[in-house]
Amino acid sequence: MTNNELPLVGNRRSQWFYSDSVIDPELAKFLATAMISTGFYEHMLSDDMRDLLPYGRGIDHGFRVEFEGSDRGRAEALVRSALSPHNQHSTIEQSVRTFVIYAAQLCVLLVNPTYEIEYMFRGGDSNDKPEAFFIHHIPPATIGRIRGQPIQYVPRDLSEATTRNGLAYVRLDPSRLVSITIPKDLRKRLGATIQFLRVASAAQKSEFLMAREQMANLGDFDFSEYNQLIGQFFYKGTRDVGWTSRELFDKHSLYPYVIWRYLQFLRFKIELRNAIVAGLNQILSVAGEQVGVECCFRIEGVLQVSDISQSEAHLKEGSALLESLTSF
Repeated sequence: MTNNELPLVGNRRSQWFYSDSVIDPELAKFLATAMISTGFYEHMLSDDMRDLLPYGRGIDHGFRVEFEGSDRGRAEALVRSALSPHNQHSTIEQSVRTFVIYAAQLCVLLVNPTYEIEYMFRGGDSNDKPEAFFIHHIPPATIGRIRGQPIQYVPRDLSEATTRNGLAYVRLDPSRLVSITIPKDLRKRLGATIQFLRVASAAQKSEFLMAREQMANLGDFDFSEYNQLIGQFFYKGTRDVGWTSRELFDKHSLYPYVIWRYLQFLRFKIELRNAIVAGLNQILSVAGEQVGVECCFRIEGVLQVSDISQSEAHLKEGSALLESLTSF
């Protein structure tokens, strides 16, 4: 067997498993307390990141991924495979979309997505230059540290050691762990919004009880008046990112203000998208250097902050129809 006929062997340390299928009582108890808890409105905001990159019309993807290096064909093949190790996509645009959206859904919940870069070596010889790589997301609730070294808590049948508390784990290589972080200003704005949404979600139980009493004529609670008041609080609480709560409270606002909020949320999503793509390019720069291929890319055919600024100017000046300002 020649060297080229040898299989590619990776150096991955992290493990992927479904938390719902965990049968180890210690790990199940730990994950139950460590998992990200989201209420109704936080989940809505996170889910609204699904259109962070535009969708096409069946004949295109709505945007284009363009590589910057000299060997663009190999770079595209490497990155398309690397971004979707568990579910291979047929195009680079699909791979980038899946990665960016999932990262964004974590970022809006104030979680920095962490990944392990797995390098693939011919025959498993790590002394040679790797020929490919994969980027594996590590669920945030499973990451920990022992004596300063990163570990991942895993089911016992996947582990290599156990803590004194009975939690099984594997050791991670810190040199191959990378995270995507968003700018401080963006994180600060998100923090205020998420804090408000958590309070709003927690209040839902009381809302349902009061609405039930009104329907049963058991009190003088006016749900319509309450809903209008909540709408005012929502506009203030989510102003930093411009989220419109899926137009739940728009009927209480003037149309120009609704348009302005729409533009603010678009601006926020563009800023978040750009931050995640920049973070991904940093990861690809590190991995690409190891395999000897420039893997950084840019996204073409998408809205930019300058487009939003132009629409905001038209709105302020009254120089365009309101409907045209949302026709992106």
